[in-house]
Amino acid sequence: MTEPAIGQEITRAHAEAALGLEIDAERWVSAVETLEQEGSLHGELSSIIFDYLREAL
Repeated sequence: MTEPAIGQEITRAHAEAALGLEIDAERWVSAVETLEQEGSLHGELSSIIFDYLREAL
């Protein structure tokens, strides 16, 4: 998954959370960990994702 795709997923998840839908935190954690291991995720973006998850959950 590319960083722009992750950004789109975050936007979608945020909209779903605003509608009261549940966020699958495990899916996000797994995706971020996989991308970090592959070295294809910028550290700042992973921090943004985890910060978002902490706020949303």
